Amino acid sequence: MVTSGKDGSAQFAVYLPNASKVELIGDFTEWCERPRTLRRDENGWWRGSESLPTGDYQFCYLVDGVARIPDFAASGICRNQEGGWVSQLRIDAADTKEAAPKKVKRVRTTTRTRRVSA
Repeated sequence: MVTSGKDGSAQFAVYLPNASKVELIGDFTEWCERPRTLRRDENGWWRGSESLPTGDYQFCYLVDGVARIPDFAASGICRNQEGGWVSQLRIDAADTKEAAPKKVKRVRTTTRTRRVSA
């Protein structure tokens, strides 16, 4: 499961209670060059977060250094160059600091009704 915050952060969570080690790998980690180790909670969920600029990314979870598992709850999935499944993640400009702040102009209006005698 992946959720993204308004600051461009992406929170990753995967339920693998029998795993000894789970790492996040993707094009933003140069795949296996710089994997991010996720932390396991007492219920078997592995969690971590990444701060990412606006863009489209591919990733998967590396389980116990062997199995590559896609996250079907991400923005989508596709096949990589080797034919394996990877997850897709999109970070929109609206989700990052790069987005222009929205300015809201407040206008106060008053409506008065006059009674006119004939």
